[in-house]
Amino acid sequence: MGTALLRGWIASGIPTAAIEVIDPSPTPELLSIQRQHRITVNGDPCLRPKAEVIVLAVKPQIAAFAVESIRFRIQPKSLILSIMVGKTIVDLRMLFRTRVRLFAQCQTWLPLWDEACR
Repeated sequence: MGTALLRGWIASGIPTAAIEVIDPSPTPELLSIQRQHRITVNGDPCLRPKAEVIVLAVKPQIAAFAVESIRFRIQPKSLILSIMVGKTIVDLRMLFRTRVRLFAQCQTWLPLWDEACR
């Protein structure tokens, strides 16, 4: 799913310099896209600027790893879009509270779809 999103962003004209992918196990397809479009994959966390938009398109079992990987990129006004099956907004709040300690700074939690809302 994340690779499909990445291909769509590139096709829509988003500058590839503005895209960074964090993946604990990059697929050959992702590595091919990286070479073709010069996208940063698993770059040095010390060199990463703060992000305005973060898309978490990960499997729920690696959510904690993903949040830990982006913790230094988050700023109070970052928009974080989570695309995860089986994780409710409550789950995400707890994950960010325990992993990032940024919960108090996050101004808005807006679920676009949440299983708990049914």
